[in-house]
Amino acid sequence: MPDSADYRKYLEEKFAGLQKLQHAYFRELHDRFDGIEKQNEKRNGRIEKAEDGIKGLSRLVYIGLGIWLVLQPIIIYVITKIK
Repeated sequence: MPDSADYRKYLEEKFAGLQKLQHAYFRELHDRFDGIEKQNEKRNGRIEKAEDGIKGLSRLVYIGLGIWLVLQPIIIYVITKIK
């Protein structure tokens, strides 16, 4: 029986069906991974924007601190002279 042409045709049909299922499964996995990749790209973009904003605010804080450190002695001097 395993040597017959009908049995060979039967096996080829069964394997063809399994192969179609396997390809469909891998297509589904590929689509899901594409969706995950797109979500990560969006998330990374938002994170980069937030990091840029934080860096900008940090610069402003350091500039403000520097100005305060420069002006503090002058302000204290003026206040002590007014009294």
